[in-house]
Amino acid sequence: MKKICEADTSTKISKSKVVANPIDINLFKYTVKNPEKRTKILLIRSFGSKKYATDIATNAIMLLSTQPFFNQLHFTIVGGGKFYDKHTNKLKAFSIDDINKGFIKVINDENYRNGLIEKGYKNRARFSSENIGHQYADLSYKIAGK
Repeated sequence: MKKICEADTSTKISKSKVVANPIDINLFKYTVKNPEKRTKILLIRSFGSKKYATDIATNAIMLLSTQPFFNQLHFTIVGGGKFYDKHTNKLKAFSIDDINKGFIKVINDENYRNGLIEKGYKNRARFSSENIGHQYADLSYKIAGK
């Protein structure tokens, strides 16, 4: 990550520490999916930097293509950036029918777009710098045993 960050920011970093993004398992609980939804795979990523692992994601799809159930899977890939063509071109040999259609829907469907915006406003409090700061502080105290 350090090398990717340095490349993306055109800087040299002398001291660094990776802090993982926490996941609140009480908020993001596992739910059993009905069989119909188990075959739907959504990949939403920026293809603008290697740090988003789009190469790994597309390689995973390539590995899945060797499995007998692959033709039952339905992929939607949404994103853009300098690595988009490089990482998605190899997938065009398959019948992955929704590459980038998600962006088109957002652009063309005003109701869908407005719904996403409204959901974004509702979620922004969870991701505010103040809230994230409190979460990191709470985690630090927990780790320190305080």
